[in-house]
Amino acid sequence: MPQPLPPSRKVAEARGKVSAEDIEAVKEAGFSEGQIIEIVAVLAEIFFTNLINNVAGTEVNFPAI
Repeated sequence: MPQPLPPSRKVAEARGKVSAEDIEAVKEAGFSEGQIIEIVAVLAEIFFTNLINNVAGTEVNFPAI
């Protein structure tokens, strides 16, 4: 199974503005279109959660990883 870090990092750093070549490279690395959508969905969930927690001032009560 391919590791999702490189494509997810690219999507996050580019704020979703990736090229067709970027998408093709991810597909060539073994990811399906569905998996690419899942990567983007997880990034959106993490961003949304962080945004809400920052606004709410949520205290982190677990150790850093």
